[in-house]
Parts: sequence; C-alpha cells; structure tokens
Amino acid sequence: MTLYSADWDDPRLFTLPALRRRGFPADAVNEFCIRMGVTGAQITVDPAMIEACVRDVLNNKAPRTMVVLDPIRVDIENFQECKDPMVLPVPDFPAVPTSDSHNITFGNVIYIERDDFKEVSLSLCSRFIFYWNKSKSTCYV
Repeated sequence: MTLYSADWDDPRLFTLPALRRRGFPADAVNEFCIRMGVTGAQITVDPAMIEACVRDVLNNKAPRTMVVLDPIRVDIENFQECKDPMVLPVPDFPAVPTSDSHNITFGNVIYIERDDFKEVSLSLCSRFIFYWNKSKSTCYV
C-alpha cells in the first residue's frame, strides 16, 4: 500500500470521482451537499455524515434481501413450536409500510454464516457458539 494517491479517483479520498468509484449514489452526494450548505469557512466534517446520507438514500431505494454465503446447517431440537415451518412476511422497504414484501421460512433448520460460529469458551466470544456445560448437556447460545 502506498501513502501517495495515484489519481483523483483513489477510493481513500473524498473527491467526487473517488466517491463515484466507491459506489456512493449521486442522490446521497447531493443530499450531503444540501445538508452541509455553502460557506466560505474551512470546516472539517466527519466521514460518518456522508455515510449517513448514503444510508438514508439506500433505505428508500434498495430492497432488503438476505443471503448466507458460507452456510452451516443448524438443527434446532428444543424448539417445539416449530414442528411445521413458519412463513414470515418481511417488507422489502421497512420504512414504507405499504411496500411489497417477501416471505422467509423459519423452522427447525436454519443456516448461519460459518464466520459466526466458533468453538470456544463462552467468556471469549459473543457470537453463536458451541460450549460445554458440566451440569447440562451441550448448549447453543
């Protein structure tokens, strides 16, 4: 990694070509400019400000989807209510109650990301983990 920028579209910069190369929507950049206003003074703005504008724009334009790229199958044995899989509607745009929705199935079998599972002691990890309890059988958290 070099410390020098090769061009104005280097993704480490906050120039318009760099933001475009990083995939920032034009509407988000316009919203950011509107929020900042026009001033002759030099100011420093936290990068989280433009990221908030991107979230606001994408919240209304990008439908919600879910995917598990590297799945691990998890069988839930002690979930008695789920003998038959439940079909749950999930809105494509949660901020718009009248938007379309898609269905997800929740049952005794779920799939989690391999990176979210670690075989370690409970005190070392706060993700979906496998641990042994001396007084009980194997448990999942």
